[in-house]
This record gives sequence, C-alpha cells and structure tokens, in this order.
Amino acid sequence: MILNAVGGECLDNCDALKQDTALQEPSGHGLPSPEAARKFLYKFHGETQAVAQQAQFSGKAREENARLRGWGQANVDVLQELGRRLPDQKIATID
Repeated sequence: MILNAVGGECLDNCDALKQDTALQEPSGHGLPSPEAARKFLYKFHGETQAVAQQAQFSGKAREENARLRGWGQANVDVLQELGRRLPDQKIATID
C-alpha cells in the first residue's frame, strides 16, 4: 500500500523508495525488495496461476481463490473497524 500511496508504478520502484526512511515509520519496518514483494503477491494466486503470471502478465483478472477471498475479507474488516471508530466518516478509499 505504501508503494501505491507514494506514486510507485511497479515493484521495481521499491528499491528507490527504500532510501526514504520516513516511509518506514507508518509500517514499522522498511519496504521489501522488489523480489520479496513479487513473491508475496504471487501467493495470492494458485500455483499454476503464479507460474503463468511470472511467465507473462496479461493484465486480466485471475480466478479468485481462498487467499484472494481472505484479502477481500480483510478489506471488509478494516472498513468495519473504521466505521466503528469513526461513525461520522461516510467515505473511505482502499487502494
């Protein structure tokens, strides 16, 4: 999320952003290497999907699996908690 928030366009931008120590404060640790971030993101796809994606990114949506459903539920949980803490807030954006 930090990569997107600061305008990073691809995982390779992680290397340049790692130099900015202010970006480490929100998460409590530094940004991952591009390869570590890539491996983390590939875990959200099935094994055959990850292999296909590594070979060539088509830009098409992948079939949802348990990991992607879990990620979606995490977004729902975050929004519900924000709603509980900030009941007057009516708009939230998650990228």
